[in-house]
Amino acid sequence: MKVLLVFLFVVLGFSLAEGRPENKCELFHTLKASNNLQEAGKRLPEDVLAKIVCHVKLGTGFDTSVVTQLSINSTTPEVWTLYGLFQLSNHLVCHDGTTPSPNICGIGCNDLVDDDISDDIDCLFTITGRLIEKGFSDANRNELIRMIRLIFQDECSNENASDYFADC
Repeated sequence: MKVLLVFLFVVLGFSLAEGRPENKCELFHTLKASNNLQEAGKRLPEDVLAKIVCHVKLGTGFDTSVVTQLSINSTTPEVWTLYGLFQLSNHLVCHDGTTPSPNICGIGCNDLVDDDISDDIDCLFTITGRLIEKGFSDANRNELIRMIRLIFQDECSNENASDYFADC
């Protein structure tokens, strides 16, 4: 019986990771499961997961197909395209076929706008793992910091897991 229950939870976990989350609790449980699979030094604190889920709720409303054009005001005007659930940039994490990108996640940007969020989550943990591992010595650190500042809402900066996920 215990084996059957474990199997059921594994199947449910994988099916959600391949589908679109409907609310913050579903996304939190999926991120938490993926977080637990990370190396010990690369796991994110649950308060960071709360900020990520808050960002997703405000930024995309859990819609995996959102594509946002963002004009960057700098000395050389440029437009970034942000893809999917986590609004990840074509200038940094994926390849859109036209914009030069280091493609940190090694994926096409269109892979971030389907209902299979497993690659989105892998990409998210690739980015955070890279920041944890390399910190400010990463060759793309300025771009990473710029992307994070551009896409994260101020309303999420004070979220903590115990309060934000209390109803989960």
